[in-house]
Amino acid sequence: MLFSITLMVGIVLTRRLGALVLLLLVAAPARISAPWGPVTAFEVFILPTLIVEILLAGKGHRRVLPYIWVSIMVAAFVGWALFSAFWVTDGAAWLTRIMGILEAVAAGWAAYLAAGRLGPWRAVGVLSVVGSVGAAWSLVWFYLLDRPVGFNLQPPAEAQSAVSQALRLGSPLLGPSNYYASFLLISIPVTLALAYRKKVYLLGVAVQLTALAFTVSRGAFLAAGFVCVLAIVVYYGSSRRLPHGFALAGTSLVFMIGLPFLTQSATALLSQRQLSSSGDGVDVRTELWSTALELWSDHFWIGSGLGSWASEVDLAGGSGAHNFLLQLGAELGVVGFAIAVIAILVCLKMALGVSDMRVRVAVFCAILASVLNCLVEASFEGRVYTWALGTSLGVFVILVEQSRIVLSQPTEPVLIRG
Repeated sequence: MLFSITLMVGIVLTRRLGALVLLLLVAAPARISAPWGPVTAFEVFILPTLIVEILLAGKGHRRVLPYIWVSIMVAAFVGWALFSAFWVTDGAAWLTRIMGILEAVAAGWAAYLAAGRLGPWRAVGVLSVVGSVGAAWSLVWFYLLDRPVGFNLQPPAEAQSAVSQALRLGSPLLGPSNYYASFLLISIPVTLALAYRKKVYLLGVAVQLTALAFTVSRGAFLAAGFVCVLAIVVYYGSSRRLPHGFALAGTSLVFMIGLPFLTQSATALLSQRQLSSSGDGVDVRTELWSTALELWSDHFWIGSGLGSWASEVDLAGGSGAHNFLLQLGAELGVVGFAIAVIAILVCLKMALGVSDMRVRVAVFCAILASVLNCLVEASFEGRVYTWALGTSLGVFVILVEQSRIVLSQPTEPVLIRG
């Protein structure tokens, strides 16, 4: 029933938003059973919307492929990941991972085309709404409703994640605490950029920062704090004045520094749960990183194959290495590692091409924060985060390409108009 309702709503919204509906469906993954595993509404929509958007772009004589260097790096990474099927140790895991990557690429491509057709600000607005409404709903679900299982569309796959989500804020739409914090690092900067155009978005920033705080994701806090300071320094260095959002950014930074104390008292007050912060997570990650380096040294040049981590490693702390670059090195060798690093640099350079300083800082910080966070978290083990990141990057690319044109016009950001 839920899957059917989601499909009906998605079809209606597709007529208005095109592939931008994927930004909504990625946060509402209603499932149905299939012989090869559960299928979500998001996955059902990916291929049809991509085909439609390509056809519409061709009729309008618009560019079909995104920024050339982004396209090259995506093609290189996907090609090498596909080629690793010849030496992978776990074929089923390889298929699962490669399908997730292909779905994320297709979703990002479709979102890029839709944002170019309908306007980049509409896409950014939808991303902001997904982050703000999702954060508000997560807080209500966790604290006021006491985490009802029936509303959780992303139940934890592991016992350890289930215990973690019982103590820390997770999202019933985007998954356990750390995965959810990874998504918020994407949506908060762009929502803050929209707030410069319309102050109501400051409410969305506040709600999302609150949700980020209660995820108690230390990796996300470090990434957010670093990019916050960097954004202030870059903005001041280029304009010789402090940004209008300096007070908000400074307050959020202080808030995150005092987070270990604040979350314990606030969480105990709101939900009668008491959080404890220990060094166990650091110890586990250190062990995982050492193991990843050992596995990489055994398969230095080509790796052990995409998705082979779980079959090669038997350690506590989840199925990932909690550092996507080290895991890529272990699974795809020096070649995969180098492609990933170059792709990151290309995306950051692309973000610096935005003419408007506020948007430039927002996109740059969203990409950099995601990278830094994924150096200490196994975010890509959550398929939903992979989809969300791919879709968001598609929006960022078109925002970069059209920023000079769009930002010169006196238009207001559009969310969803009936």
